[in-house]
Amino acid sequence: MIPEEYGGSGLPISAAAAVLEEIHKSGCNGGACHAQMYIMGTVLRHGTEEQKRQYLPKIASGELRLQAFGVSEPSSGTDTLSLRTTAVKKGNDSYVVNGQKIWTSRAEHSDLMLLLARTTPKEEVKKRTEGLSVFLVDMKKALGNGMEIKPIRTMVNHSTTEVFFDELEIPADSLIGEEGKGFRYILDGMNAERILISHESLGDARWFLKKAVDYANERQVFGRPIGQNQGIQFPLAKAYANTEAAALMAARAAQLFEAGEPCGPESNMAKMLAADAAWEAGDNCVQTFGGFAFAEDYDVERKWRESRLYRIARSRPIWCLPLSPSMCSAYRAPIEPGMSKPLEGITVVALEQAVAAPYCTSRLADAGARVIKIERAEGDFARGYDRQVGGHSAYFVWLNRGKESVVLDIKQTDDAAVLERILSKADVFVQNLAPGAAARAGFGSEDLRARYPKLITVDITGYGEEGEYADMKAYDFLVQGESGLISVTGSPEVMGRVGASVVM
Repeated sequence: MIPEEYGGSGLPISAAAAVLEEIHKSGCNGGACHAQMYIMGTVLRHGTEEQKRQYLPKIASGELRLQAFGVSEPSSGTDTLSLRTTAVKKGNDSYVVNGQKIWTSRAEHSDLMLLLARTTPKEEVKKRTEGLSVFLVDMKKALGNGMEIKPIRTMVNHSTTEVFFDELEIPADSLIGEEGKGFRYILDGMNAERILISHESLGDARWFLKKAVDYANERQVFGRPIGQNQGIQFPLAKAYANTEAAALMAARAAQLFEAGEPCGPESNMAKMLAADAAWEAGDNCVQTFGGFAFAEDYDVERKWRESRLYRIARSRPIWCLPLSPSMCSAYRAPIEPGMSKPLEGITVVALEQAVAAPYCTSRLADAGARVIKIERAEGDFARGYDRQVGGHSAYFVWLNRGKESVVLDIKQTDDAAVLERILSKADVFVQNLAPGAAARAGFGSEDLRARYPKLITVDITGYGEEGEYADMKAYDFLVQGESGLISVTGSPEVMGRVGASVVM
């Protein structure tokens, strides 16, 4: 991943991912080398030319080990913006570091540490994401001169440690990039890390599945292989399907990263899905082996412990689900805080339900727009499709992440006045109610544009506002029925729909 001009191979992240996946697929663990692959990215993307030429060639050759990533702290966990380690400028030549880091793996075996510390007090910054800075610390010089490392015994050996800083003085040229912008730099590195870890988990999942299938075909009970029993087959088949689905998301995340596109949501989802798939495959491998899974000779118990780590390590929520039943709940989009998005500053009002309009406005939310979703007292009926995501509908969470929700009955005068005030300050209005419903309530697109000439209006319907089909609903199942497609699918006894739901 280090360019050839700095002594590296110039290979993309997908090549590194393939290497790590193969290591895990063969039954080993890439923990000892993956950090060397992604931590240097912060120096590569944000360091000065002098820093790149000083460090990257030696990192590429292995002469310098950049294995330590000093971000997590005991008091803040994944709430990185609340970290307490400080780096205070001392004249023009140095910074003085005080604080503590935890879960810093391989600190005892690293020459350099990428350290995130607060350089501006939290109460003095304009944005929560500002005031943090990144430093490249020479650990050999720091050890015993203000830095102390304490190993932590854990159930898997990642050589993890606590690192303490007590008046550690580091050169001013240890700063990477611009002071106060470090949180954004760290997020870049975390995206790369999650993509690599997702492939490690995929390797684990494939190792478990092969191990389980081979054992199921060999193990004879009641005169036949246990793999002939559906109780063995079905869980492994499901784990295989989830593994391949996770692999698609991991490949997508790597593709976006290599193209220089924002990939925060994809890298998070890839890591979550792959870690879950590996754990599922591991659990079913243990079930397949039975008691023998706990014998060290088979490596299953060791691999099972290792795979569990990635459901926790370097995790952060993709969706922040509502904490109460209140309909006035805000869903945070899976975008990187502080990162510039093309639609930042744009307000979208969405009088929407089901799939079509929510999907449209979810794209706007992901691009940075503020989307205010108008719901009835009982809520968008998509909330009741299922209960797969923390008790909430997977469809609803997928389509409405990143939005704010307000309950209004637009047939009531007071509520209609509230919507009118919101629209007076909005940039875009999107609706997919039944044809004519919005207009009858006084919020037709033509009327709104007359009142607010700068407002962009979008009406989403199945068959348009006029014509003989205008009043027909356009759910994909109905369209398949009306077109005759369902009559040629399914079985003679039961007709069936085609494929998954799509937006018409």
